[in-house]
Amino acid sequence: MKKAFSFIEISIVLVIIAIVVTISSQHYIKAKKNSQKTICIQNMSTLDIAIENHRMSGELPIIPGEVQYLGMYKDSISKYLNKNTFPICSEGGFYSIINGNVTCSIHGSWNTDNINSQDIDYGTDTEEIEKISIYK
Repeated sequence: MKKAFSFIEISIVLVIIAIVVTISSQHYIKAKKNSQKTICIQNMSTLDIAIENHRMSGELPIIPGEVQYLGMYKDSISKYLNKNTFPICSEGGFYSIINGNVTCSIHGSWNTDNINSQDIDYGTDTEEIEKISIYK
């Protein structure tokens, strides 16, 4: 009569567990990335509405149709946002306005109607210039 598991039986069980964990972790990573993109798109939509409200109010400063870093207008836009908080990209991108559309440096534009494939320069004075392509 056998009272314990053999080394081979335990090894097989561990291999099966490792395979299941590997498969499930890939799905978790994909779901997390999709949720971060969804949050960023919602933030861009919210910013677009807040910017339009700011423009309609006629307040200064006037936000132009092309802005490389939208954070410069944080104080002007925040009063039109929920809880006066300026949204941030969950993956560390920053928001700008390209061709009149709010755009994220990582996720692109939430409204791709007016954006064609183009190179957009997101460089600043202190950082190396980085080219990012936005595709329609």
